[in-house]
Order: sequence, then C-alpha cells, then structure tokens
Amino acid sequence: MDADSRDANDRVSESAEWKLDALMAGVLVDLAQLTAQQQVVLREFVREPNDHRIAHALDLRPQTVRNHLSRIQKKLKVNRRVELMKVAIVASANNNRSELG
Repeated sequence: MDADSRDANDRVSESAEWKLDALMAGVLVDLAQLTAQQQVVLREFVREPNDHRIAHALDLRPQTVRNHLSRIQKKLKVNRRVELMKVAIVASANNNRSELG
C-alpha cells in the first residue's frame, strides 16, 4: 500500500471514528426519520447483514432490501454498510426504548 492510499484510509477511518463518537454523544442520528418499514429492515440488518436472508425473513425481494438499506444510509449520512451497522448498534444501545429491538 502506498503512502497516498494509507493517508486516504486514515482519513476514512478518522471520519468513521468521528461519526461514531458523535453518535455515542447522541448528536448525529435520529432514527425517527426512518419509515416504519426502514426501521424493520434496519432491525433485521443488525441481526443478519445479508440481503437475501433479510428478504426471506421479511418476505421481500433482495432488491427491495438493498433499496431500503441504500435510503437508510442516505438518511443517516453513512457511506458504507459497516458504518450503518455501527450506527444501528450504537443507536440501539443509547436508546432506552430500544428502537431497533
């Protein structure tokens, strides 16, 4: 890996860490902005991060699951699924009502 790639990876990692820190402080994410169906898909994503298995569990098509996850990522301002998983887990842990399960 060259120096530019390492720098880019470090910036991405720092960005993800900053978002996670902000999430833990409860500043960045409001799951209420998700539709009921998106919350169901996100809850299932935390349990099983596989589109086909989520689709099977929720009686949806895999493309529908991918569409929901993509829209959820946009609403929550995360770029990768691993970030989405962190957001969902932290939001669930920080929420006494446990919006995700």
